[in-house]
Amino acid sequence: MPAFARIPLTRTFVEIARNMRWGRYADKPAVKPVSPIELCVDDVDYFSENPRLRGNSQTATIRLSMQSRAAQGLPPMMSPPLVAINPKTGRYTLIAGGNTRLAVQQELWRASGNPIYRHATFWVSEWQGETQVLLDHLVENSAREDLSYFEEALAIDKARRQIQRQLDLQEISLRRLEDELSARGVQRSRTTLGRDLFAVKVLGQLGDVAYAIPQSVVRDIQPMYGMLERLCEKSASRAMALLQQAMVALESDYAQRLTVDFATFESAFTEVVQSEFGLSLSQMRRVVDLMQCGYAQPQAIATAQAESASLVAGEAEIVSAVTPMLSELDMTAVAEGLSSQPEAEVTTLDGSSNGRPGLIDDCRKLAEQANLQGCVLAHDASPLGYFMEPAEGEGAPRPEWLLLAYACGQLSDEKIIEAPPTSRWSGIQRSGGRMHQMRQAFADSYSDIFARILNPRDRTGEMMLKIVRKLRSSSA
Repeated sequence: MPAFARIPLTRTFVEIARNMRWGRYADKPAVKPVSPIELCVDDVDYFSENPRLRGNSQTATIRLSMQSRAAQGLPPMMSPPLVAINPKTGRYTLIAGGNTRLAVQQELWRASGNPIYRHATFWVSEWQGETQVLLDHLVENSAREDLSYFEEALAIDKARRQIQRQLDLQEISLRRLEDELSARGVQRSRTTLGRDLFAVKVLGQLGDVAYAIPQSVVRDIQPMYGMLERLCEKSASRAMALLQQAMVALESDYAQRLTVDFATFESAFTEVVQSEFGLSLSQMRRVVDLMQCGYAQPQAIATAQAESASLVAGEAEIVSAVTPMLSELDMTAVAEGLSSQPEAEVTTLDGSSNGRPGLIDDCRKLAEQANLQGCVLAHDASPLGYFMEPAEGEGAPRPEWLLLAYACGQLSDEKIIEAPPTSRWSGIQRSGGRMHQMRQAFADSYSDIFARILNPRDRTGEMMLKIVRKLRSSSA
């Protein structure tokens, strides 16, 4: 019995990968293996549009595995890749991964001349078109988790352009693109697709550092660019030029530490906005809000700067009162203090009975005022009966969100409130770096909290001050 006969036809890697991570076709899988065949490895081509643009970190491991199997008289390639006849070349071409395995076996065959490397078993299927082959390579590579986010985004953008041409469209909408990709077996939300296309536009000029930037950093940068574009009065070219000035900091960060984080970008972005417009980040947000309310850009900037100036006179007195409250708060003490002091049953944010009445009522009101009700999820393990779920697609968390997260104890690094495993907050808890960023964001949000407390037009300020006072009292 030939070796390939021992491999179940229905359990090809691409099918398993699609079922696990990328979804499946509504009616049938895109790739249907029809028969196994033994081919000379020199008669098989790589797929020229392979999403992996950089070397495979597993190449050395694959080479050792093939040499070990060959020494035992076994076929070097343990898992047969899928191939089909490419109508453009008339040759067999890989259609769902396997490029590294093929390259290694070809190299071993040419270097050693050992006949065991000359042939390999492949599954033969039908050619489904270049877009489908591109997406199936993306599925296979992503399932192995050895693609960078930038490589994934580039592949999605390439598929978008191909689909656009096939449909004879000038520009395809994200909704239509989501549907077209779904019909080809790739499930990707419009939010993620928008982020993919943004990543291609923004990261393409960064060189090697682009491949080191994770999706989480791109997610946080995207809303910052959105504000910048509005501030530039929808001049995309000016906004992009300013953004690229800030992105240079990521290149320097990567050169020094071989990693990047959002804090580096945010610091550089703050300097750019200050230099170009004379605004702090909090003022920039205020300007964007005013422009959305119909203010012209110069008028919005002048108004935001005037509001900031008018706060200075009374700021010293209030800041001197509030600063000790914030600095003396201890997240662990707050969480433990609340849970260890029983009071009469009251209704928490989610409607259950738990916690301290005055603080819970104030937290409920702040969530309503800040339109954060959708982020408040019931959680019995929390002293206040809730935890804050990050909003999907939102960048840096707002001060109101951070204060509510702080109040329920979920930012504590000692008394961890375990969120349900399906929640986005659970994913952040498993990432020490993201948790550190959240705690740092709360510390950095003091000035924004002050601004809201001091601004008579901000209806959340009074409630935030009440919560801060009660938290300080609870931890005392």
